Amino acid sequence: MPYLVYLGTNPHNVAGTSSKGYWIHRRGGTVWTRWGPVDSSGGMGGRFAWRGVGQSWDRRFGSEADARRHVERKLREKLDSGYDRLPAGRKIEG
Repeated sequence: MPYLVYLGTNPHNVAGTSSKGYWIHRRGGTVWTRWGPVDSSGGMGGRFAWRGVGQSWDRRFGSEADARRHVERKLREKLDSGYDRLPAGRKIEG
């Protein structure tokens, strides 16, 4: 169940920066995701916590293979767009 974070520039925000989190989990043919703003303390070596409720999405796929492919595609999209994967055992709190 990977957690990803993006800490960087965002010209669309007033402050010009962004701190976002993304979580995705699959069990069988069901996929759960959560994303939204995060608070960070201590950078990539520090801690992350969800700020507010954020957004979530869950979906049942026709097969486990379809769900697995969806998760792989979403992870690739996020990593290609600047997100960093948190080390194993680390998560976004709250």
